[in-house]
Amino acid sequence: MQERIVRKVFGWILLLPFLLYSSTANGAGFELQEQSGVGLGTAFAGMSTGFGDGSESFWNPAALSQLDGTTATFVGHVIIPSTEFTNEGSSYPALGGVPVSGGNGDDGGEAAFVPNIYFAHEAIDDKLWFGLGVNSPYGLSTKWDDGWVGRYHALESALTTININPTVAFKVHDMVSVGFGGSLMYVDAKLTNAVDFGTIGLANLPPAVSSSLGLSPQAADGTAKVEGDDWAAGANAGILITPMDDLKIGLGWRSQMKTRLRGDASFDVPANAQVLTMNGAFIDTTASAGITLPQSASAGFHYAISEMVGVAFDARWVEWSKFKELRVAFDSNQPDSVVDESWDDSWRYAVGLDIHPCENLDVMLGYAYEETPIPDPQHRTPRIPDLDRHWFTTGLGYQLTEDLKLGLSYAFILADDDKSDIVGPTGDNFVGSYEGEVHIISGQITWNMNLS
Repeated sequence: MQERIVRKVFGWILLLPFLLYSSTANGAGFELQEQSGVGLGTAFAGMSTGFGDGSESFWNPAALSQLDGTTATFVGHVIIPSTEFTNEGSSYPALGGVPVSGGNGDDGGEAAFVPNIYFAHEAIDDKLWFGLGVNSPYGLSTKWDDGWVGRYHALESALTTININPTVAFKVHDMVSVGFGGSLMYVDAKLTNAVDFGTIGLANLPPAVSSSLGLSPQAADGTAKVEGDDWAAGANAGILITPMDDLKIGLGWRSQMKTRLRGDASFDVPANAQVLTMNGAFIDTTASAGITLPQSASAGFHYAISEMVGVAFDARWVEWSKFKELRVAFDSNQPDSVVDESWDDSWRYAVGLDIHPCENLDVMLGYAYEETPIPDPQHRTPRIPDLDRHWFTTGLGYQLTEDLKLGLSYAFILADDDKSDIVGPTGDNFVGSYEGEVHIISGQITWNMNLS
C-alpha cells in the first residue's frame, strides 16, 4: 500500500501541468498519434524527418539537428470520438439462446484534451542538440451505459500515460545525424464491468439454494472495478540522412516498455448473491496486471519539389503481437480474470503535402491509412473496439513574428465498420457491429529563441 501511495504522489506531481487532460485511443490499438499539432496537418507524414517543432524528440531524435537556437512548443489537441454499437443477437447459447438484455450502450467514445510540450536546444553550433518532450504515447477512454447489452464485457475503460523523454542528437557528417533518448512513463488504468452473479450462482449453488435466493441469469447484476498504476522505462533512437538539400530520409525507433500495474479491485455484490463471497471470491482486494507497451519503428522521407511545395511519406510499424492477453491477478481466492487478445502487428501509411503560398503562411494536407491490430471479431472487445482507420487532414501554419509561429490543424478519421463476436466468462455471446469516427482540432504555439 505504501509503495502505491508513493507512485500515486509522484504521478500526480507529474500530472499537475495536465490537469485538464484525459485520453482516448485514436491510433491503432490504444496508441495516441497526436504528438504534434503541425504534424496532424499532414496526417503525420514527415514524422521520421521532423516538423521543426521539437516533436522530433518523440518520432526521431536525430531530426533535432535541423533546429537552430532554442525552440519551445506547446500543443493542445481536442479529440472528439464517436463509437456506436448495434446489437445483432447477443444471447446465452447454453441456455437455449436466451437474449442478453440491454440497449446498444449509446456512444462509447469520450471526448478528450491531449497536450504536448517540447523543448530543444542547439548546444554546439551544427554539432550537438538536446531535446525534451512531455507527452502521452498511449491512452484509452471508453464508457458505455450501465445497463447496455455488453455490460459483462466492459462499462468503463481508461488508460492514461504521461511520458518524459529527454534526447540528444549529434551530426556525425554533413549528411548524417543520429539521435538517442530515454523515456520514463507514468501509467494509470481503470477497468469496470458488470458481473452476472445470477448465472454464477446458478452454476455454483444447488438448484434449490439458487432458486430460493432468486439467482438466475441477468437477475442479480453487480459490478467489478480494477484500478492500478506503475512507472515504466524505455529508449528511442533515430537517424537522419540528407543526401541533397531538397531530400531528407529518416528512420525512428522506440523500444517496448514493460509495466506491472498494481492497485485495488473492488466488487459490488447484490445482497442475494453475498453467499458467493463466502469462499473468499468477489471480495475487495489488491490486484495487479502486466502490460507490455509495444516497440515501434518508422521510416519516411520529405522531398521539396520546389520552394512552394513539399511532399512527405511515412510508414510506421508497431509490434502489437506482444499483447497476447489482458490478465488481472487478484490477491484473494478470486481466479485470474483473463481476456485473450492475440493481437497482430500493425502498419500505418501516411502521405502529406506542405504548401508555402507566401513567406509567412504554410498550408498542409494529408491522408493516412492505419491498420487495426485486432485480428478478427472473436478478439474485438468493447473495451478496445479498434477498427481500421482513414485519416483526412489539413492545417495552417502562420509566422506571427520572427520568433513566434502559430499552427492550427484538423483531422477527420473515418473507421471501417467491423464486428465483435466474443464469449464472456459467464457464457454470454456478445455479437454486434461498430461504426466509428473521430474529429481532432489541434492548436500549436512554437517559440524559436536564440539564447546565445
